[in-house]
Amino acid sequence: MSRIESKTSIGNALALQYDKTFNMITDGIENVSDELWNLNKNDWRFAWNSFHIVETISFYIHDDPNEMKWGERAGINWKKDKGDSLIEKMNKITKDLVKSYIIDVKENLNQKFKNMSDAKFLSKDKFGQNFSSNLERHIYSIRHAIFHAGELNKTLRDNNEKRINWQ
Repeated sequence: MSRIESKTSIGNALALQYDKTFNMITDGIENVSDELWNLNKNDWRFAWNSFHIVETISFYIHDDPNEMKWGERAGINWKKDKGDSLIEKMNKITKDLVKSYIIDVKENLNQKFKNMSDAKFLSKDKFGQNFSSNLERHIYSIRHAIFHAGELNKTLRDNNEKRINWQ
């Protein structure tokens, strides 16, 4: 995968951390067996968690929280899909879908970071009520992703599958 780039030191530091985060998620996806990928245990699925990580990063790279259409990439409509319909759609999340989503989100980050100045990273936007700056929003996004990557890694370990390599 190509590396995310930025023209500022703040952007480059965030880009490096996002790159490493995406590499770890991809590592987990490639390491998990097909059997474990969609196994539902305690209302938790490796596939769904992997998708959720990428979708949430996608959410936090928007300038406006209202721009996000949650579940859309997986064909899920959270207002309409319930019960068996929702489970059926969640079970259709493939490794390739999540890996292609990662590529698209990385490209979106790359485009955004190329045009962001340090002043923009330090300013607020429509996420302002939740974060003191764009920088804090991106740090939160990475922390959220790594938290869930830890869940992926624990699931791999608990099932004697190859673990994610820390980066």
